Amino acid sequence: MYVVADEDGAAPIFAIDVATGAVRRLTDTGAHSSVVLSPDGGTLYSLRSAYDNPGDIVAIDTVTGALRVLPSPVAYPALPGRIERVETTAADGTRVPGWLILPEGTSADEPAPLTLWVHGGPLGSWNSWSWRWCPWLLVSRGQAVLLPDPSLSTGYGLDYIQRGWSNWGAEPYTDIMSLTDAVEARPMSAATRR
Repeated sequence: MYVVADEDGAAPIFAIDVATGAVRRLTDTGAHSSVVLSPDGGTLYSLRSAYDNPGDIVAIDTVTGALRVLPSPVAYPALPGRIERVETTAADGTRVPGWLILPEGTSADEPAPLTLWVHGGPLGSWNSWSWRWCPWLLVSRGQAVLLPDPSLSTGYGLDYIQRGWSNWGAEPYTDIMSLTDAVEARPMSAATRR
């Protein structure tokens, strides 16, 4: 059986042996969706995206996990910046991850104003491209964008969700603020305070 599940800022494909319950992760990066198994059972086809990739159609070998990107009739334009995985530690010692997208030219000498973009749901994760919630529009206008995955976010375990459950104004809020503080303290992405 093949499933997709959120895991640490991605949504990989997992192979599950139904007889033994053994789980094997097949893919590394990106968020996979629309997974289809070939008639011979040797290949999975999937749409794979991430916040730095609007989407590719990929073929994945079900035995080795080898992935190849299938040809596309068009190429996407270059993105107007770069993306980094960021994290900090909350007051209770919990890891708080997220993504930071920086516009071209951002440096210690030229920091960008920071926009904090919090996902709704509240159960969810910033792990796949969205045309609707596209932070690259702000990045193209010179804004740095922080996409935090605070408690209640999926892909970090049940304890991470439970930590924020019914505490909407506590841990989810303090996680977001802790990550924002950590990003603002970095010299290359320090926000211009206004």
